[in-house]
Amino acid sequence: MKWNSWVAICGAVIFFMTVSAASAANLTPTRSAGENLEPGLEIIFHFGDFGSIGGLLTQAASETPKVGEPIANLDHRGGGGKGVLGLKHRDYVGAIITGYMLFPEAGTYNLRVRSNDGIRLELGGELIFEDPRTHADRNSPTLPVVATEGGWVPLRVVFFERKGSWALQVHWSQGGEFVPIPAENFGH
Repeated sequence: MKWNSWVAICGAVIFFMTVSAASAANLTPTRSAGENLEPGLEIIFHFGDFGSIGGLLTQAASETPKVGEPIANLDHRGGGGKGVLGLKHRDYVGAIITGYMLFPEAGTYNLRVRSNDGIRLELGGELIFEDPRTHADRNSPTLPVVATEGGWVPLRVVFFERKGSWALQVHWSQGGEFVPIPAENFGH
């Protein structure tokens, strides 16, 4: 095995061990559970070969984005000619997704992110997970978050797709299997 490959593998293992060892983030809703929001999440697009989440954010700071139609949820995968997040574009797409996620009641929720390529997930202004560079489909470790009470928590996802297949999925579990988060738990 070449030295560069070995260093990359060790770095990935350390990264995932660090994330999985992190304590649960405490999330305090900023809107009550009974508050009505518009369904779905707002999304803006940028186009280019970003290479990393940092590259996308740098480009986004200096250009006018393309505003997309709201997306219903965070359960999307594609490839084989399927456009990214409802676009006709299949490659070199960046997206910044914002809105709120409803935690129905206080408690611990386990999240899992599946991505291809780079992703950053923030809830309540806290960084929950980041896998910032180009990579094949892969799951995050289990990411526990604690809702201090039921309600809507601000959400921000930064995502980019470079080439080929793509995935942007955030699923949850409360002790059972990981399942897609229902569309009614997202609003803007």
